[in-house]
Amino acid sequence: MQADGTYLKVKDTHVLYLIPKELGTLNHFESEILKPYGEANYEENPLQFRYFWDAARQEHADVPFEDSHWVLMSKDVLPESRNKSWTEQAALVDDLRKKAFVNYEVPSLREAFAVMMLHKVATEESLYQAGNEQNGYGYTFTRVKEATQGYRLAVGGFAPSGVSVSNSFGYALEDDGVGALRKF
Repeated sequence: MQADGTYLKVKDTHVLYLIPKELGTLNHFESEILKPYGEANYEENPLQFRYFWDAARQEHADVPFEDSHWVLMSKDVLPESRNKSWTEQAALVDDLRKKAFVNYEVPSLREAFAVMMLHKVATEESLYQAGNEQNGYGYTFTRVKEATQGYRLAVGGFAPSGVSVSNSFGYALEDDGVGALRKF
């Protein structure tokens, strides 16, 4: 419920996308599908990784997408999930799952990136944005299931030059929250 007593609808807080297995891997999706489309349709290509931590890219960028499935993902990080540890954020998603009686989970790196890119192509809207004047210069990243070298990964900071994948070094960072996702 909002402060004014009205309820938000799922369409206001979530997006629904089909994640096809045919996307291949993150590397394939970026280089063979997104970059050509982005270069043909944007002055500055947002449909790419602006930054992808080297160690994480080596470990996760060639992992194939799962079988085709639908995902319903939050458009933003969960309220009160910023500036919390990974354990606290995972507990927030678990609490949402229990409260809503649906199988919410933390998004995977592949799902989060795919949703961000598909939404950009479909609507021109950037989810999990980089800081700008409209959002008070606050960046938004969602932590994801994957970790590299013991550090939880975060994806977001969507800017005109693309999306970042970084680590949060185990800290509770102001920019890092957690999104929620349901698979169908």
